[in-house]
Amino acid sequence: MHYLYQLWIIVLLLTSNTLIAQLTPTSTINDCPPNIGFEAGSFNNWACYEGRILKDGSLDLGNTIPIANKHTLISASNSLQQFDPYGGFPVNCPNGSGYSVRLGNSLAGGQAESVSYTFTIPPTQNDYSIIYNYAGVFQNPAHNAWE
Repeated sequence: MHYLYQLWIIVLLLTSNTLIAQLTPTSTINDCPPNIGFEAGSFNNWACYEGRILKDGSLDLGNTIPIANKHTLISASNSLQQFDPYGGFPVNCPNGSGYSVRLGNSLAGGQAESVSYTFTIPPTQNDYSIIYNYAGVFQNPAHNAWE
């Protein structure tokens, strides 16, 4: 069977929120969708989105190029390990990947960022999986429950 999948990573940024993510396909390297783990050090083959969360809780996102301080690639080759200032965990994924992605920043105002990747599972693969490593950091300010 031939399946088309779309992977979405969405983070709603109400105040101080970040997402650190790294994707690792478990199939052989030749079967991996290109740059699905950001191994090219870029957002090639990824779609980036930026926008806001509206007062009714819905998202208003538009397609964009990667925006500095909203769609951030973090290289594991940095000599100094950085830690998330809110969660205290390493910003580089501990799975040995070359790159991680941070969505968002520490600014308030209902910001929302997203990235997505569309791929087709090879027709010769009966089993296919992706390991998705992530950390989500959300501040709990005085918001309504839906926020």
